[in-house]
Amino acid sequence: MPEANIYDPDLLTNRVLRGLAIALTVLAIVLSALNIYLEQYSLAVFEWGLALACIFVYFQIERHKLTFLQSLIVPYFLAIVVIFGTVGAPVQNGLYLWTLILPTIFYLLYGRDHGFWATLIIGVIQLINILSKDSSAFYEVERIATNFALAYLTLWVVSRAYEINRKKAQLALQQLALKDSLTQAYNRLGLKQYFRDAVKSSNLSLVMLDIDFFKKINDDYGHEAGDQILQQVTQLMQKIAGEQSVFRLGGEEFCLLLQMPKAEAANIAEECRVLVESSVFHYKNDTLKCTFSGGVAGIGGKADKDLSQLLAEADKKLYQAKHNGRNQIVVD
Repeated sequence: MPEANIYDPDLLTNRVLRGLAIALTVLAIVLSALNIYLEQYSLAVFEWGLALACIFVYFQIERHKLTFLQSLIVPYFLAIVVIFGTVGAPVQNGLYLWTLILPTIFYLLYGRDHGFWATLIIGVIQLINILSKDSSAFYEVERIATNFALAYLTLWVVSRAYEINRKKAQLALQQLALKDSLTQAYNRLGLKQYFRDAVKSSNLSLVMLDIDFFKKINDDYGHEAGDQILQQVTQLMQKIAGEQSVFRLGGEEFCLLLQMPKAEAANIAEECRVLVESSVFHYKNDTLKCTFSGGVAGIGGKADKDLSQLLAEADKKLYQAKHNGRNQIVVD
């Protein structure tokens, strides 16, 4: 199942990046003015470059035109400014301390893998920069490097642990939102998400299914029996069609979304129908039987239908199957 868009990682990245761009623009302008006063002109030029980069990224976000490569500009430009400042300034100025904010920024913006490599490479470069400085009567470079490395490593571990657990929580929430709580089949929101990705396929078919006389089961045996029927029918269909292809739309209505031509999808639906019809369902001391009807709709070589059109077409075929006597699959 593709990742859902109920949580949009690009939206989070853009919000964090927007705030970072605003803060760094103000900070870079202030620091560049200070460095001009201190006659550190080369560092001031880098800081003005950072400010301009932040302004560019901010307006790209506002216009919804920010690309992934453009999103890399601000954090990597910041890293370059910090590294350059560390190289050119005496160690007692403490510019290297800005390196400590970079692990959190990279993990938050780009995730575990990108964050790991960016944090590792920047940390190694800065450690080399610090160790290349000369010690004095007031400080020892080795001690500064050791303390920097330990602080950097601590923030690295914390940032990585946070990102891993945030990702797990995100996936858990996605599954909770995309699945039906009773049957654990994917729900209508899951169908919309899956359709958006699957519609790129050259052949896509949707089978609308409805359990026959389900109201009578509820009336005769109670809603608990009906719930068990829904759960067991879902499991049987998942055995044939696969867990990712079965969706519960609500009540006794299901659908199968299959990346195959209509004829093949109809065969899968027929296998499901035969399996359900031949199965015996038990509720307390009662033995129950049930069947379902289905209608098949499809998209050919080009995606000329949206989900609502496909559902409407399949629903018409389902109505025809009901009208013809139920317990059958209608294709054309």
